[in-house]
Amino acid sequence: MTATDRIARRLGIGLGICLAAVALVSWRVPGGERTLGADVRIEALQTGPVGVAPLQPFLKKPSLLPGQSVSGSVVLRNQTGVALALRLRALPSVRDLDRLLRVRVSAGDTTLYDGQLGGLRAGAAPLRLAATRSATVRVTASLPSFVHSGFQGRIVDVGLQIDSRNVR
Repeated sequence: MTATDRIARRLGIGLGICLAAVALVSWRVPGGERTLGADVRIEALQTGPVGVAPLQPFLKKPSLLPGQSVSGSVVLRNQTGVALALRLRALPSVRDLDRLLRVRVSAGDTTLYDGQLGGLRAGAAPLRLAATRSATVRVTASLPSFVHSGFQGRIVDVGLQIDSRNVR
């Protein structure tokens, strides 16, 4: 091997090491000062007597922070020939945000529930729905501004179970 070959080989190795170092520095994840929020998704679970639109989550917020809120609406349709009393009940995937997440459920001007997510496990006030009629239900989820911890990086998927009974 000649001296020129040795120099070329050393330059190649040196250049390769330099390129690898530059690549490692440029690919690193930059540090951030922002707090990771709570990932919240809410959907209504369709039942036989009650149709739901949309069928996918109608409320989605990937990084909910204290002082923020998110709202969404779902249409519930009575698919029977009799009037129904509907009660919405939360079925969260985890209990992590039960005491932190505030939820408000309303239909028109009527508030069906306003409180902590955990309280909605017991159910909202009933919503009367005449035969073959529909109602738009609005859900607002928020983290109060006084919340400082316990929400970071939490993920909660909430299914709203619809319990129905015939009314006269």
